Amino acid sequence: MANFYVKEGLGIMCQTILFDDMEIFQTEDFFEIFHSFRFE
Repeated sequence: MANFYVKEGLGIMCQTILFDDMEIFQTEDFFEIFHSFRFE
């Protein structure tokens, strides 16, 4: 999974999450990983 974020005046950020099982989307671990960065 690749997510790209743009913040005007700051730049572009790419977040990549690698996994081999689609069941991870239904776990708390996925949400913790997905929301683990700060782009300020």
